Amino acid sequence: MYRQLVSSEILMASESGCPIEMHKIDIEKCDEMYDAECTGKKFMPFHRAWYDHKTGQSPNSPREQINRMTSWIEGSFIYSTSEAWVNAMRSFTNGTFKLGDSEGMPPRNKDRVPIFTAPAPHIMRMASPEKMLLLGDPRTNQNPAILAIGFVFFRFHNVVAGKIQQEHPEWLDEEVFQRARRVVVATLQNIVVYEYLPALIGESLGEYEGYKADVHPGISHVFQSAAFRFGHTMIPPGLYRRDGQCNFRLGPNETSAIRLCSAWWDAVEILVNNSVEEFILGMASQLAEREDSLLCSDVRNKLFGPMEFSRRDLGVLNIMRGRDTGLPDYNTARRSFHLSPITNWTDINPVLAVQQPKLFPKLAELYGNDLGNVDVYIGGMLESTNGPGPLFTAVIKEQLGRIRDADRFWFENSDNGMFTAGEIEEIRQTTFHDVIFSTMNISEGEIQRNVFFFRDGDPCPQPTQLNASLLTPCNFLAGYDYFAGSEGPYIYGCLLLAFVPIIAAGAGYGVVKLQNSKRRKLKARREENNNGKSVDKMVVKEWLHLNHKRLVKVKFGPEEAFYTVNRKGEKLRKVNFKGVELLTIEVTQDARKKPMLLVRVPRDYDLVLEFDSNASLKRFLHKLETFLTSHNIVDKDGDGRISFQEFPRMEMSQ
Repeated sequence: MYRQLVSSEILMASESGCPIEMHKIDIEKCDEMYDAECTGKKFMPFHRAWYDHKTGQSPNSPREQINRMTSWIEGSFIYSTSEAWVNAMRSFTNGTFKLGDSEGMPPRNKDRVPIFTAPAPHIMRMASPEKMLLLGDPRTNQNPAILAIGFVFFRFHNVVAGKIQQEHPEWLDEEVFQRARRVVVATLQNIVVYEYLPALIGESLGEYEGYKADVHPGISHVFQSAAFRFGHTMIPPGLYRRDGQCNFRLGPNETSAIRLCSAWWDAVEILVNNSVEEFILGMASQLAEREDSLLCSDVRNKLFGPMEFSRRDLGVLNIMRGRDTGLPDYNTARRSFHLSPITNWTDINPVLAVQQPKLFPKLAELYGNDLGNVDVYIGGMLESTNGPGPLFTAVIKEQLGRIRDADRFWFENSDNGMFTAGEIEEIRQTTFHDVIFSTMNISEGEIQRNVFFFRDGDPCPQPTQLNASLLTPCNFLAGYDYFAGSEGPYIYGCLLLAFVPIIAAGAGYGVVKLQNSKRRKLKARREENNNGKSVDKMVVKEWLHLNHKRLVKVKFGPEEAFYTVNRKGEKLRKVNFKGVELLTIEVTQDARKKPMLLVRVPRDYDLVLEFDSNASLKRFLHKLETFLTSHNIVDKDGDGRISFQEFPRMEMSQ
C-alpha cells in the first residue's frame, strides 16, 4: 500500500475531464461477473483523462494529459498543493495540525474542502464529504490501508513540530510549522528513494551526485500509465489487524480479515471504529500478493466504480489508460529504455512460458500474432516473476532518479542551505519504522525494523496468506437507477418545460402589445401638442377587393383629412375634405353580414371599410361627424354642428 502513497504524492493524471468523455468497453457475453443474464449488451464505462485542450488537435500535437500534482516528492500527500487547503488543516498553534474529536485523529472535513468521494459499492451510497477525514491528498479516504498511512504522517508532523517547539520556544507558529514541514518532507524523500524503491525493484539509485538543473523532472506517460501500476499485482484481497501480542482480530462475520472490496470509500468509519495501531501492525505482518502478472479479485473484478456500474476491472482500466495516453507498443517502449526488442512471444518471460504453455499462444491470437500490437502494460506485467521485469524496473528507476536529481530542494543538496551535514545524515538514518514508532502506540519488538519485508524471526507472522475464499463475499455488480422514484417530478418537470415556451411567448406578446399601446398614446400626445388638435383613431378592416381585406386604423386629423394606417403607423390612404363640395357615404343594411361603409370624394378612389358591428359603425359615423364639425368644414343651418343632411348629397345603400 506504500506504493499508493508514492503514487498520490507525485501523480493525479487519471481523473476524468470536463465534459466527461466516456468510452464503452465491451463485455463478453455471459461474463460471470458483469453479464450473468447473458444479454451480450453490457459494457464497462471508461472515462478518458483530463488533458490540455490546446493539444490533441492534429497528429503532430497529440493529447497531453495533465498531472494535477507536482512531480516533486514534496509532501503534497501530507500538506496538499494548496495553501488554502493546508490552512484548513492547521491549528495555528505551535506549528501543529489540528486534531479531530478522537485523540490523534485528523479532523472531519467540516470546512468542505474538495475531498474526493465515490459511491461505496457494497452499500451503493455516496458518503458526505463532511464525514471524510481532512488530510493533504483528496484521495486518502479511499481505503483503510492508505488512510492509516496518512494518519502516520499526519501525526509525524505534530511529533516533529513538538520537538522543534521544545528546542526553540521563542519561535512563532509559522516558523515551527515550516521547519517541521521541511523535516517531514525530507524524511519522506529519504524513505521513498532509499528504502521503498530498493524494496520494490531490488536496485538502488546509487549515490546522490548533486542538483542537476538540466534534468527534466516531469512524470512520463509510460511510468504513470503502465510501469508504476505494477504495484497493483501486490494488493491483497483483505487487511489483517492485530495487537502487540500477536492476537489477530477477526473481520465481519467472524472472517479472518476485513475484505478490501467491502471497504472501498468506507475507510473512515472502519478506522474510527477500530484502532489505527492494529491496522499498522496487521499490515506489517501481512505478506503482499505474489509479484507476478496476476491481480487479486478485489481489484480484478470488484474495484469500485460509478453508481451506474458499481464494480470495475482495474486490469482493463490500466490497459485502457495506456491507450488513452497514447503509449507506444511494448517493443517500442523497450527500445526507448535501451532494451533489446522481443522477437518471439515466449521470450517475454521464458519461465512463465514453461509454467503456462497455453498463455503465450493465446496472447498471440488476441494480438493478431503481431508483437508490434502488444500494450506496454500487458508486456511489462508478463515480464514479472519476482518483482518488476526489465522494462518496468528501468522505467521506475529512471523516473525516480530524475525526480531526485532535478529537485533543487532535495534534502541531500547542501547548496540549498536547508539542512546541515549532521541533519542530512540524521535524516538518512530515519526509516519508516522510526516514523511509525514515533507516532503510534507501539512498543519496541512489536514490529520489525524493515517494515517493507517480513522475514523469518520477525514478530507476529500472519496466520495464513489471504485469499477470497477466507473472506466475506463481495457484493456483486449493481447499478443505480437515477429515474426510479422520480417518475412524478419528471412528468411534471417535462410539462413545465413544455409550457415554458408558451408562457414566454405569451409574456413577450403581452410586453409587445403594452409597448405598442404606450407608443401609440405617446405619439398621439406628441401630435396633439404639436398641432393643437386631438388625433383620434379607430381600428377597422379596409375592403380592397372580393378576396382581400386588411386591418387598418382610421386616424382623424389633425388637418382636414383622415387616414388609414397600418400597425406600424405607416400611412396607407388619405381622404382629404378640404374644399370638398360633395361627400358620399354609403352604408350596407344586410343583417346577415358585417356592416360596411363607403366613403367617396371627387377625384379619389372610393374607401370601403368593414366594421365588427353596427355599434362600431355608428361610433365611426359619430366620430366623423364630430371631426368635420370641429374643423368647420360645413354648417349650413348655423347651429354649430354638422349633420349628414347638410351635405350636398347623401346616399344610403340598402
